[in-house]
Amino acid sequence: MSIQKPPRPEPLDVTPSAIPDTLTNQDAWVCWRYEWDADREDWTKLPVDVNTGGIAKSTDGETWTSFEDAVSYHAKQTTDTDGIGFVLHDEATILGLDLDDCRDPETGDREAWADHVLEKVPTYAEVSPSGTGLRLLGLGFVPEGGNRADVEDEPGHIEMYDTGRYLTVTGHRIEDTPADVTQVHQAVKDVHGEYIASDAESAGSEDGPGGVNPTPKAGKTGSVPLSDADLIEKAKNAENGEKFRRLWNGDTAGYPSQSEADQALVNLLAFWTGGDRSRIDSLFRESGLYREKWDADRGDRTYGERTIRTALEGQTEFYDPDATENTSPERDAGENVTDGDKRTGTHDVTWSDVYERYQNAENSDGKNAARYDAAEVLLQNHYWRTFEEDDTLWWYDPNDGIYRQTGESQARQIVRDRLRDKYARNEVREVLSHLRAATTVTQDDMGGPAEKVAVANGVLDVSDRELSDHDPEYNFLSRLGTEYDPDADCPRFKQFLDEVVSDETAKKKLQEFAGFTLMHWRLKWHKSLFIVGPRNSGKSTFADTIRALHGEDTVASLSPQEMTQRFGGAELYGKWVNIRNDIPASAVKKTGTFKEIIAGDPIKAERKGKDPFMFTPTAKHIFAANQLPDTENDDGAFYRRILLAAFPRTIPQDDRDGDLDEKLESELPGILNWALDGLQRLREQGGFTGDLTPSLTAEKWDKWGSTVDRFASTCLDVGDVGNTEPIPKKTVHQVYKNFCEQESMPAEMQSEMTTRLKTDHNVSDGRATVNGTQKRCFLNVSFTARADAYRSDTDAGGRSSSGFGGFE
Repeated sequence: MSIQKPPRPEPLDVTPSAIPDTLTNQDAWVCWRYEWDADREDWTKLPVDVNTGGIAKSTDGETWTSFEDAVSYHAKQTTDTDGIGFVLHDEATILGLDLDDCRDPETGDREAWADHVLEKVPTYAEVSPSGTGLRLLGLGFVPEGGNRADVEDEPGHIEMYDTGRYLTVTGHRIEDTPADVTQVHQAVKDVHGEYIASDAESAGSEDGPGGVNPTPKAGKTGSVPLSDADLIEKAKNAENGEKFRRLWNGDTAGYPSQSEADQALVNLLAFWTGGDRSRIDSLFRESGLYREKWDADRGDRTYGERTIRTALEGQTEFYDPDATENTSPERDAGENVTDGDKRTGTHDVTWSDVYERYQNAENSDGKNAARYDAAEVLLQNHYWRTFEEDDTLWWYDPNDGIYRQTGESQARQIVRDRLRDKYARNEVREVLSHLRAATTVTQDDMGGPAEKVAVANGVLDVSDRELSDHDPEYNFLSRLGTEYDPDADCPRFKQFLDEVVSDETAKKKLQEFAGFTLMHWRLKWHKSLFIVGPRNSGKSTFADTIRALHGEDTVASLSPQEMTQRFGGAELYGKWVNIRNDIPASAVKKTGTFKEIIAGDPIKAERKGKDPFMFTPTAKHIFAANQLPDTENDDGAFYRRILLAAFPRTIPQDDRDGDLDEKLESELPGILNWALDGLQRLREQGGFTGDLTPSLTAEKWDKWGSTVDRFASTCLDVGDVGNTEPIPKKTVHQVYKNFCEQESMPAEMQSEMTTRLKTDHNVSDGRATVNGTQKRCFLNVSFTARADAYRSDTDAGGRSSSGFGGFE
């Protein structure tokens, strides 16, 4: 006989603003509603798919949604839901603790054992919908040995899960607990041992939070009944025990980076522990490879958690204590012996062998072996790197000595050509999965070592100018667009600088900054270079020459405005220099973001269709402008990051060298030596020649923002037409150029000056007779007394008695 159904419970309202970003940034949300379970004679929490209104599944990502959509769906008057919930899944490495019957909903008083757990596990914690329980969410794994236990001599019980479940979430954070999800793997391991491990028989016997049964971890064979010491001894004495011994002792010889050695050891530990994530973690911490980086944050998980996840994704075999013979699989993440451009892996295999394996495959195990061998051939014949931050696959181009981002398309093409009729998309996907698992590195491992730059004919040490051969182990992502020749000079380039920049201080500043752009590994000086001058003043030619020196692989092209936009930051990853001609005069609004990038602070970047990632930019920035942009910030921190150089004169059409670009390109090896000299001087000085204080930089920035405005306010009085004598435009422009020359400011062309005066200063123009000759004149302006200082070489007819270095 069933009991009378009690009223539907009234849950706590959801407080979205208190829920941590670590959770809300993931598309792993559902709604839930109370539903009467007649068999259990109790109200259960049924997960709701907001896309269909049907039942959500904690094992089916297609039934999950974003946090925003879940909150919006729950808030609708037309939907019958009681709250929102977060799905625990393998991708996130987030675990949840459910403490039931431990809180008085009226007073908020908690049981002593619940307070003990809160103290032991310092992470985000909140009150459950009923008010009688607690939820804790943290980063880590749940140890093997059970998921649930009753608390001894107490009415409550504790459960913990890290996949295949959903937890109801209220946002009612418990006071004095962290506001964000934190790394609590070891703490959870301790609490698990205290409350659950001794009561493992009861684990999984009850439905978990939300009433959804857990999903077993794929590929796991269960825990291995050996002590840690015995397990390590077995691994050292296995067929490939010497490799395990070396890695266990911290020897990274034969690996391009320690990250690949880390991955190789974790792959082996995954086999010997039966895929026990918690045990892999604890054993690795005892190895000679362990370092602080293991616990470093990498997005929504730590470096160690990502490394373990990669190992388990590619693991198909595990140690079986009951088997008569066990062979640890030869999966690796970078061990190699270089032979030309080839990488020798764990065993030699050919594409003919792979094709034959596919032909003879009778089941999935046979295909798995073929896929593994296909990945092995790719590893033997090429070098690859997979970024753990965004899973991008890179391949080494031996012709240029750098890794290129087109690794996936390169690998697909090779597999397509070699498998022929056995080719299928799913096969390539599986092969690439093996390939990625074996080549994972972090972004910090890539980009090339300090003091070295890749050039066309090798790798140059910029400190002693010694040249060595290209090598994939340098991990360069880009190289310069020229070769290194220690005897090369650049006479035409130096002549060009003399023609366009008369200030020797500015020339040294330009040379030092060109050298600074070679320091791809570091932002020692937090400076960006703004080159300012009128059109056809040579500023773009200088910028384009530095661009050609670097080559297309090392250069981005973002304006200050674009750098601060959503996808702008990602364009700077792996780049040595950002060069942009003719930047817009519109305001730089996000000066805070601009300052962070120039200072080399870690930034969150995003590529379209890819997950966001964090990186530390080291690109140097060169901007060319006719007029400096306005800023919505005038603090010293912004101007402290600015270097200014003027290209003050327009080069007359007749004086321009039509073949200049080609001549300068032919001198790139010499320009590289010129830049290296600048870098050497910069380092010896400890700073840039002519670097101004922030206040002086701000003053010059304001002056150069619009030299026409400054000239008009200083040298012109604007009246009514008919009340002043017409002045030829050429005369006014000459005085304007004299003004800019004496004030060390770039001058605009006459047409641009005219447009600015008419638009912003109500100046009228037209034809008028001056000294018996029709001229184009300004009709309502006169010179101020202060203008006399700039009129000494100009007569009323607008004839200049002297030029400026040959340029008028």
